Amino acid sequence: MSDKLILKISKNKEYESTSSSTYDIYLNDWKLERGVLGINLDMQAPERPLLTIECHPDFIEIDDVDVEAVFKDAFEEKEKCGFYDRQ
Repeated sequence: MSDKLILKISKNKEYESTSSSTYDIYLNDWKLERGVLGINLDMQAPERPLLTIECHPDFIEIDDVDVEAVFKDAFEEKEKCGFYDRQ
């Protein structure tokens, strides 16, 4: 694989629907699947394309940092306040 970041979007031929979930989206060899809420591709001339991926990861691994407890505590606090009931 080259040193370039390559975005590939293709229609999954197994599905007849036109919903966005019927498309396979790859960054190089990595297929975006579970936890991805959306992608935004901004291609304004003369700028380079900008890809934004929105997701909820199941786990976050950063060398020498424990972040699971921080996110879990923040999520539980928002649930207690009814933050997620308003959506």
